[in-house]
Amino acid sequence: MLDNSKKSLETLIEMKMKEAIKNPSMSDIIDRTYGEMINTKYKEIQSLEKQIADPGHRLEYGQPLRCA
Repeated sequence: MLDNSKKSLETLIEMKMKEAIKNPSMSDIIDRTYGEMINTKYKEIQSLEKQIADPGHRLEYGQPLRCA
């Protein structure tokens, strides 16, 4: 799950760069939109890393992460 989140983050960053190159006049909107998604993904990764380090840790959303 952590690897998937990291790959998703990488994909978001690549998409942001491609969009900014394709639409330079919309760079402010692109930065804000992708910035929010990227920040959310960073928080998710941090939460997953805490869960791995401390199995008793609860995710920010109050749901314990259980991996099979």
